[in-house]
Amino acid sequence: METRKAEWSELLKLPNPTDFHDGETWYLLSQSWLSTFQESPTPGLIDNSDLLDEKGELKKGLEMGKDFSIVSQETWNDLVEEYSVLPQQEPIPRNVVGSNLYIYPSDLSRLKELVSSLNNKKMQAGESWYLIDYRWYTALKTYLDDGLEDNHPGAIDNAKLLGVNEYLSSCIYERVDFDYVDKPTWDEMVRIFTMNSEKDCIERKVMLDGQSDPKIDIFPYNIFLRNGENEKIKFQCSKFDTPESLIEKIRERLSMDSSMDIKIKVENPSKFSKLDSSRITYVTKDSNSIDAITFGSILSVEKHSPAKPLKLRNKNNSMDILSNNSDDKKDSNESSYSSIPTRYNMAPYSEGCTEENSKPGICGLSNLGNTCFMNSIIQGLSNTPPITEYFANDNYIEDINKTNPLGMKGEIAKAFGEMIKLMWSGNYSYIVPRSFKSAVGRFAPQFSGYQQQDSQELLTFLLDGLHEDLNRVKQKPYIEIKDSGDRADEEVALEAWDVYKKRNDSVILDVFHGLLKSTLICPVCSKVSVTFDPFCYLSLPLPVHRDIQIKILLVWYDLSKAPTTFKLTVSKTGTIADLLKVLSRETKIPEDHFKVADIFNNKLHKELLSHNLISEIDRENALIYEVPPTTNENTLCYLYLREEKEKSLSTIFHRPIFLRVKKGISAEEFYDLTLSHLSHFIKKPDPDDTALKNNDEIKANGVSESALETQDDNENEDSSLASEDFKMNVGDDEDSQRSEKSLMFRLCILNLHGHLVNSYIEMSDKNLFSDKKLVIGLEWTTENKMAYFDQELAQVVHQDKSTQKAPTKQSIKLTDCLELYTTTEKLGEDDAWYCPRCSEHQQATKKFDLWSLPSILVISLKRFSYTRNWRDKLDTLVDFPINGLDMSPYIINPNYGPAVYDLIAVSNHYGGMGGGHYTAMAKNKNDGEWYNFDDSNVQLKKEKDVVV
Repeated sequence: METRKAEWSELLKLPNPTDFHDGETWYLLSQSWLSTFQESPTPGLIDNSDLLDEKGELKKGLEMGKDFSIVSQETWNDLVEEYSVLPQQEPIPRNVVGSNLYIYPSDLSRLKELVSSLNNKKMQAGESWYLIDYRWYTALKTYLDDGLEDNHPGAIDNAKLLGVNEYLSSCIYERVDFDYVDKPTWDEMVRIFTMNSEKDCIERKVMLDGQSDPKIDIFPYNIFLRNGENEKIKFQCSKFDTPESLIEKIRERLSMDSSMDIKIKVENPSKFSKLDSSRITYVTKDSNSIDAITFGSILSVEKHSPAKPLKLRNKNNSMDILSNNSDDKKDSNESSYSSIPTRYNMAPYSEGCTEENSKPGICGLSNLGNTCFMNSIIQGLSNTPPITEYFANDNYIEDINKTNPLGMKGEIAKAFGEMIKLMWSGNYSYIVPRSFKSAVGRFAPQFSGYQQQDSQELLTFLLDGLHEDLNRVKQKPYIEIKDSGDRADEEVALEAWDVYKKRNDSVILDVFHGLLKSTLICPVCSKVSVTFDPFCYLSLPLPVHRDIQIKILLVWYDLSKAPTTFKLTVSKTGTIADLLKVLSRETKIPEDHFKVADIFNNKLHKELLSHNLISEIDRENALIYEVPPTTNENTLCYLYLREEKEKSLSTIFHRPIFLRVKKGISAEEFYDLTLSHLSHFIKKPDPDDTALKNNDEIKANGVSESALETQDDNENEDSSLASEDFKMNVGDDEDSQRSEKSLMFRLCILNLHGHLVNSYIEMSDKNLFSDKKLVIGLEWTTENKMAYFDQELAQVVHQDKSTQKAPTKQSIKLTDCLELYTTTEKLGEDDAWYCPRCSEHQQATKKFDLWSLPSILVISLKRFSYTRNWRDKLDTLVDFPINGLDMSPYIINPNYGPAVYDLIAVSNHYGGMGGGHYTAMAKNKNDGEWYNFDDSNVQLKKEKDVVV
């Protein structure tokens, strides 16, 4: 019996992943029963009760090696024959699929179905959907596809999506930074993988935006609500809320009687306000909208009585109906609400805010939630005189083309025209462009949400949309384009313009369209192809060096040196090898002593090799490690610092650490070496810490007194063991078992995602790292971690002097951009041109030239660049004249006259990619003054302040 039990003990050790073969069946065995089996000659009936819930199903969150072990079919049969199973208890078999053993197979299968079904699921108003970190979600999909434990995504972690005050960051993008899932999928994900914290649950409601399709309100208004004690409490409402739905939400939050008729006082404190007091408006159930509410509004509840209508004359001598609340007049202490329109009362139909001194065109636009990019473009077009007069005078109405298949049935033109008319009526200090935004969103879904967008992309859509909506050509004729041949440029250009005009005729063409000459020359046969193409704006590149400054964190091998942040200047198109070469010059460390690692949730996501592009670095998650060279006798291992949890998976609480070890090292030697390597982070425990009263042996057996005061400063390349100060006192078997219980941390073998793939390492184990690189977990109890690991010290980061260097500000002229735009360039392999003479694609040379310019010239500066992992912005100052920009030198048409332009508007972007803020600077056509348009705020500016 003892001999057979000894054989079983060997078989009951956790298998390696290589032991699994497709079609095999393995059985779960309670670690509790297994411990009894190993310690007692009579373990009793096999009992897996601690693995099962009340329904007899496997509990969630169980961990192999900690809660259960797995045994082969043969071993299970032998155990059952010898010990039998507890009555009424079913075995817990699991099948191997491919080379993977799924502990929770039905869960993963159901979750995979749920995730797949999201592609075709239609949202319904009122549903809850949940935001999920895009990187974690991608890892989940990979795991669901292949089932490999190495691809296990770990617990749900949405920390990267949150900004200050735990609100959702405004600098995140859908399908780049986050995705979203419905409630059934979210619940299943949480059940299987758990969350790192409750903050990871980011719930959003599906709302109806007018008549459009339901959509998720990603960025609800974060506002404040005054309670009965006049305290401000955090509150959220949706920009899609109606007055009634908002009032009901407030009633529910404040536990108010539903029979009480209330109104909502809305205060909008603003540093831009011309008044000393906050802007105050009111929302009742009879209001048309909640447009008065925006981010940071303060809401309070007041008693409301039915209003009597009061007729007042407006500026146009027409009648407006306003509220006359007699109760408010009787009791001034009850409410400051006034029926008489003040400078900041909401105008009729909540179109905007009236002000006595409003002037035509000097009208702001309310920010509807990250819509400053839209407001900036609207202000520029609004202050373009031909456009202003055309729309403000309703001239556009007779040109609306509702049958144009390329247009938007006139809806964009109508919404834009109504908005411009309001802005130039002289009645409003600002208006709410909700109708216009809704119209744009219906035809361009990329603008339908409330995320920051590129203002140039909106301008492109808007000019094209207005052109097609107002195209006077109702039936576009088919016209065959002729080859330029050897004809003179004048003839070909005139023909191209005439052909274009026969199919296109609108105010947008009249004002904004010019003609561009494009010349392609084949490098093989010298075939020349000339075309003349209309344009409505020039997109100019900036002639600056394509170098970028990138901040990286270097983790030294010697952990007593705090990780250091460096700011390095490298080529944007460079490789990791280029980056390490620069870092080597800064640190005097050889390039081959570095590893670039992409870290996710304190685990190694991937290593970036020398040939990888710098653009592949995730700048928020990438670290560079200093690592010592290895030989045939030693190797590098990863150390993951895990905190043991009782009711969930163990968590990794520190970034991965590299450690060089000798192959074949024993567990005892490895523990000593590890403790020595971490000594900088080991602190003396508080002698009054009651949590450690029963763990005094750590001091004696885990680490000595002197070890907590000194560290081994002589760990050279040939050293594989720690100094004597760090060695455990391991004697006979009894002593060894005693020291096992008193270790500062336990050793275990993990996969890259931090999950146990084998049993915990026994201190008697020999010959570690004999064949391959391993991930070793150092598992700490919560008590030991708090007592011995100096978390504060481990988080210290130093800043290298290079981080203090301000980037050199380049200054270029607009003419430099024009020169670059008209320079001959060679097409890349991906942009090769099909040469009709060679009958194959060639990397031709290409050159743009200006042939004719429009009356209003729109110039876009290409400041933004995009790669898979980077969104970058060039902040180079471009200088341009406010008056007298002479474009004549760039026009090759010999018969073209003077081409001198004066500036009328600028769209400005402040900040970096993924965030920032748009404003507009524009010249009013009536008074000739410059104004800065910052959403709803408008300020008079001096001409010298226009170029910023």
